[in-house]
Parts: sequence; structure tokens; C-alpha cells
Amino acid sequence: NERHDFLPSEYKMKIDHQPKKRFDSAWLYLSKIKLRFANRQDAFRRFLDILKHYNQSSNPRAQILQQVEELFEGHPDLIVEFKDFLPENYTEQATSGKSALPKRAQ
Repeated sequence: NERHDFLPSEYKMKIDHQPKKRFDSAWLYLSKIKLRFANRQDAFRRFLDILKHYNQSSNPRAQILQQVEELFEGHPDLIVEFKDFLPENYTEQATSGKSALPKRAQ
């Protein structure tokens, strides 16, 4: 049941719930990082800085991935989950197939 059930059938809309699911996944991922690095708040802040620069700068994609890989060294699950939020083919384009990052989770 959608919230627009009061609309006549010709005005009904299909609502995509994917953005909310993606937001929830991102929120859980950030919470996981914060808990994992509870004793190293600098690591959590550094990750947020990487995300900020990802959205604001023209840093080469390979550099962004390298920063995440270095920050989460020893935590391959966090690297894999990070890749799940990247656009398709992001890592392949960024590193020309030379990525040391784990493959995207299926």
C-alpha cells in the first residue's frame, strides 16, 4: 500500500524505495566504521574527509581508492563494503585493472 492510494488510478505513481535502502545501508556502514575505530576517532574523521574530497575534488579515482585501502588496512570487509557504494566500473576505470582492493561483494 502506497501513501498515494487516495489518488485516482491515472495519477498513481510508482515510488522507488531504493534511495531509502541505500541511505540505510550507508548509515549502517558509517556506524560500523565508527564502532570499529572507536579507539581511533582520527580514522573515522579521516574517512569522512576522504568522502568529502571524493565529492568536491578532481582527485584521481585511484588516489581515492588508495586512501581508503590504506586507512582500512587489515579490515578487508570495510574495503569491500566501500566498493559497494561506488558506481559500476569505478574501480576498474580508476586503476586500469591493477587494483589491490578486494572484489565487489556479490
